Amino acid sequence: MKKLVVAFALSLQAAFAFAQEPVKLKSDNVNLYRQPNPKGEVVKVLNSTEDVMLVRKFDANWSIVTAGSESGYIHNTHLPKIKKQPVTATAAKQ
Repeated sequence: MKKLVVAFALSLQAAFAFAQEPVKLKSDNVNLYRQPNPKGEVVKVLNSTEDVMLVRKFDANWSIVTAGSESGYIHNTHLPKIKKQPVTATAAKQ
């Protein structure tokens, strides 16, 4: 049940994310995890040629991404450095 709730929450978060950003993985055989834990369940193994969308940074070590129909966590070492976008007055009002 807990896994189902987490999967549902990730799916909702990915579906309603306003600013998903395409990213290219730095390497092949990157694990997409169900939770931000390297000992957790691996949802999918990704290659650098796959389309990966950055949903948002989770914390200093992990990011939430979508790859095809799957959503999960990738360790930030596998992602390029993302420049912080400046906050505009319109974005701040949302």
